[in-house]
Amino acid sequence: MYRLLILLAFAHLTPLVSARDTQPNVIVVITDDQGYGDVGAHGNTMIQTPNLDRLACFVEPMLKIRDSNESLHAN
Repeated sequence: MYRLLILLAFAHLTPLVSARDTQPNVIVVITDDQGYGDVGAHGNTMIQTPNLDRLACFVEPMLKIRDSNESLHAN
């Protein structure tokens, strides 16, 4: 009975050990002087941005637009 409990405990922890080996999928996009309408996903027909457009369908629900210059202005 004792051996069975030890076996079940190790069997239960095995997926946790293998899950640490995978790396998270993180993409950081840094741009300078890019406005909201400068990519095709937001309606721009002059500039073609197919890779950003494909990412937009995943990012749009989580997107929080923030002006990065806000922190540079002193009150």
